[in-house]
Amino acid sequence: MAAWYFNVSLKEIKETVLQGDIKNRFVIWKILLGVLQGSPSDWVSNNLKLREEYNHMKSTLTPSINLKQEGTINNPLSTSTDSPWYTHFKYQEVRRVIRIDVDRTYQKYQIFQDEHNKNLLENILFVWSATHPIGYNQGLNEICAVIMYAVLNDSETEDGLTSWEYIEADCYWIFSKIMELSVEELFVHDAELTKTGPNTLDESACYDRSILRETPEMVRRSHYIFHRILSATDPTLYTHIQKSKYDPQLFFVRWLRCLLSREFTLSQTLLVWDKMFACHNINNRELELLNYICAAMLSADRENLLQTPCADLLEALMNPLVINDISLVLNQAISYFEEQVDKKNSFLNKWSGESGILTNSLKMLYKMVSSKTEYLRKKPKKKEVTLESMLLYVSQSKQMIEEQIKIQCLDRYKIKKTIKKMKYLLEFSGSQEKLN
Repeated sequence: MAAWYFNVSLKEIKETVLQGDIKNRFVIWKILLGVLQGSPSDWVSNNLKLREEYNHMKSTLTPSINLKQEGTINNPLSTSTDSPWYTHFKYQEVRRVIRIDVDRTYQKYQIFQDEHNKNLLENILFVWSATHPIGYNQGLNEICAVIMYAVLNDSETEDGLTSWEYIEADCYWIFSKIMELSVEELFVHDAELTKTGPNTLDESACYDRSILRETPEMVRRSHYIFHRILSATDPTLYTHIQKSKYDPQLFFVRWLRCLLSREFTLSQTLLVWDKMFACHNINNRELELLNYICAAMLSADRENLLQTPCADLLEALMNPLVINDISLVLNQAISYFEEQVDKKNSFLNKWSGESGILTNSLKMLYKMVSSKTEYLRKKPKKKEVTLESMLLYVSQSKQMIEEQIKIQCLDRYKIKKTIKKMKYLLEFSGSQEKLN
């Protein structure tokens, strides 16, 4: 008999997880994150291919050294990057650094004291680090450890999607997928987070696309959480913290990089990640709920933070917050998140939906073209405007607004100016329909 997740839709799986009833967590994470792609009937075969791909990738990271071969390149003292010895020593150093962190990762838990599990964790981190430009950074070990904890506390499935034999490969692909969701970009050098200039944003800068494009991901996310989410959900707390004039990335860096795994116990972290993955849209490149959980965590400890003098706020924020009920924090975060999603969908439908203002404008203008309507009723005062330029401008305006919606950065002044110009063009074209 097929497991339950083969017989339900992705939406039903998400609803089940959000209700707190999760079985076969490890497989469900694969589904929610898009590790298992294609139709459910292809999941088992696709999963086997991923395991084979990982094993092949791992085998290629072992440099081939022929001790009998002579030459300057095949020499342990060679500094040439083409030498297999150069690669051998480089990978050896990466493993040494990783092992230092592995040996101190969650050592109060017995499963991470086991030498076999330590080797699995080291292998996963090494393969990922050796195949990605960012390399290894502290904090990656904690993310990967949570994934291992999830599978080691799960049970094998008859379909083989969870199997003790392939824990290493399966954990790798979940870890790799999580890193793709703008988590990798959070691991920039610490020095990048203390620079002035684009690394220090005020509230207005969080709406400026040109500035955001040049801003490190950690800075952008931290300021978005603080200036956009917290200012809207808890303005009193926001104002109090803002008086301290500390850049929010200073206290959000640990939360975001480790995906909150250092703020809660491992069991609690699993619950947090369940909700983050359930709210994740596979088409998005970010775990959006993480932002709202961070804001909800601040509000959960608001009484303590509001009583803390500004001079002591940074220390208070960098220490673990006092959170009595994690379920309340998660429910509040999901409420914030769903409210924002509803607003974005409503805005998108108003402007670019099937009956949206911009959509209707385009339909109206194209209808004018097809019916060969006489549109040049009078000459514009400043310069001649052709129908082609009008169509192009409206299309570009629609695209501009959709792009700003996607990055959650709506430049209302620019939109207002665009619509004002569109009104003139449409009135000039002879249309009696007005934009409200």
